[in-house]
Amino acid sequence: MTIVNDLLSYRNINWLIPIVLLIILGIFRKKIIEKFKEITSKITAKKDSNSVSGLKNKKVYTDSGDYVGKVEESILEKNKIYGLKIKLDKKFKYHKNILLKYEYVKNVSEVLIIDNKVIESLKDILSI
Repeated sequence: MTIVNDLLSYRNINWLIPIVLLIILGIFRKKIIEKFKEITSKITAKKDSNSVSGLKNKKVYTDSGDYVGKVEESILEKNKIYGLKIKLDKKFKYHKNILLKYEYVKNVSEVLIIDNKVIESLKDILSI
């Protein structure tokens, strides 16, 4: 009985706390990991949807529905978006990228909608 009393005395109880914590973490590890992933995905979703970095890899369409390409970079000037570097679709055979001034962007949501005049002038320049 004295051994049990000695093990559970105040001085010797310090080894018991980490073991109990490890057991609890082991039991609830799946729930803890799921909750952590859920919280981090919410944080990154908010950050991406409301920031310049959220524009990267968005698909770009004209207001008439023609697919143009994907956003590769955002170019900033004086803390404002100056333009977007867009990787063009394969239908634009000889050119890979364009710099589109941000003033031609009409809407940003799941995709970017740009003014149809841009694609028309692009077709004239590239003679597609």
